[in-house]
Amino acid sequence: MKINPRFIAGGGEALTEEMRRQLRHAWPQCGIYDIYGTQEGIRSMECSPGSGMHLFEDLGIIEVVDECNRPVPDGNLGHKILFTNLYSFTLPIIRYEISDMVNLDTKPCLCGRPFRRIGSINGRNDDVIYLQGHTGGQVAVHPVQFWDVLESYSEIRQYQVIQENDGIHLSLVFEEGNEVVVDSVRKRLEQELQTLGASNPAIHIKPVANLGDRSGNMGKWKNIISNMNQSSL
Repeated sequence: MKINPRFIAGGGEALTEEMRRQLRHAWPQCGIYDIYGTQEGIRSMECSPGSGMHLFEDLGIIEVVDECNRPVPDGNLGHKILFTNLYSFTLPIIRYEISDMVNLDTKPCLCGRPFRRIGSINGRNDDVIYLQGHTGGQVAVHPVQFWDVLESYSEIRQYQVIQENDGIHLSLVFEEGNEVVVDSVRKRLEQELQTLGASNPAIHIKPVANLGDRSGNMGKWKNIISNMNQSSL
């Protein structure tokens, strides 16, 4: 694109490091900021690129908790968020459960603002898939593990990961004529899963023209889906 933006703000989905790197390469003089918000009223934004997103804590109470709603210490990844809105009086929202997995920075920001910062967002907890571990038990594979590999290929326009009983099925939409990276994608995913301690499942990769409707019943596009009963692993 022959444009010269001075400011780019990303929202709706996580702004990954690979995405940020590609944006910097395209527009090196541009400030690239991450924004996080929800319909329920959470608002947060970086004060400087890559510094973490300040939560607007005057608008709501944000609790990062584990699977049993127990508080997670700052610096640790939570399983979900409980949010209480402080300004919606017509429809009160009290400890509303949000499936996003975040961790909060343990240090104050150099900018001097007192609000806590989101250090990272690792996707939604319903996007986590579980694989058999090398030494038994299950290994949780978070969305970021797929993001890091797949979004590093400029040839891949869209993707969808589906876990089935016979392995992981990966549908990829390529720029025209770039299907040659399929073997590279498979090898890198295998290495990533091995590093996590998972017994490598079969990885089936299929180039497709489009992915169609990926929203399912939740109204949001789903890039990662598990069709397995996890108790059977």
